Amino acid sequence: MQTMTTLPIFCARVALLLGMLTLVQAASAHGVHEHADSVAPVNTGSLTPDEMIQQYTRTGDDSLLEAARRQLGDTRQASGAHTLLQRAWLAQAEHRFTRARELLAQVLWEQPGNGQAWLLEASVAQVAGDTAAARRACARVAMSVSPDAAMTCFARLAYTPADKKAAYHRLQAAQARTADPRLRAWRWSVRAELARDLGKLDAAEKDFRRSIAAVPAVQTRASLIDLFLQQQRYADALALSADTLSVPAIAVRRLLARKGLGEDIQESAQGIDALFRRWLAAGDFRHAREMAMFYLDVLPDAELAFQAARKNARLQREPEDLALLRRAAKMS
Repeated sequence: MQTMTTLPIFCARVALLLGMLTLVQAASAHGVHEHADSVAPVNTGSLTPDEMIQQYTRTGDDSLLEAARRQLGDTRQASGAHTLLQRAWLAQAEHRFTRARELLAQVLWEQPGNGQAWLLEASVAQVAGDTAAARRACARVAMSVSPDAAMTCFARLAYTPADKKAAYHRLQAAQARTADPRLRAWRWSVRAELARDLGKLDAAEKDFRRSIAAVPAVQTRASLIDLFLQQQRYADALALSADTLSVPAIAVRRLLARKGLGEDIQESAQGIDALFRRWLAAGDFRHAREMAMFYLDVLPDAELAFQAARKNARLQREPEDLALLRRAAKMS
């Protein structure tokens, strides 16, 4: 069978980890779940927006974003820097990257040394294809967070094989100077992606596992599942997805693993197909990347694959998003 193209899922995974970094530090990701407007909401009555974002990092449950937004209230009201940072994080999580950067600009106008805002600006700028702005933000991270965090930040901006090799060796050689598990998880996940891209698959797996052990972010788990799918280790991929079935980032990959094992996935695929079609018809593209993957590799549909991949590439301009679009265009 043709296996899926395993793609780094930078925006979702790194921004999820940054959600724990930015908001926590400033205060001291067999079916697919539907969005919050179509299922019973998570019990979030006693949770703060920061706590909901931390839970979203671990679970990928969209209803937590909805609840956090409701609790934050009217975005037109004057707000402090921390509330603006929360709203910026929610905006990028929903792929409203222009709005996220507007809010971050407000934070940084008030607090030019806000390291959490610079971390998130670097992430969003890279996803938006603004590499120059991402590099400027990473440079500010050195003074506002730490040189170690800045090294990891710059490593994410390595695109050529030579740059990736150099970035990987720098992260290998330098000792992590933080005991913060969130920063360590971020560093390990970035190093894992570099190792994977350099063909060091065993090293990549070890670092992904270290990152998950420190911060069990759902999207880091999805990256490790991708690594298993790339190696046709379908049983391992299935095992890793067993307790996180409901979110698109995991559910689509679980179907690919089951397909690789020769299982009959028709019934499960039909359920996800119906859900994705509803989201597409409603103009809800929060999971456009998973939709494109689904219609390319699980239940091939040239028209829907291209629709989802084109919208995804308009929202996220990283190389892997453009690669998805090229595949979809070739299929159509």
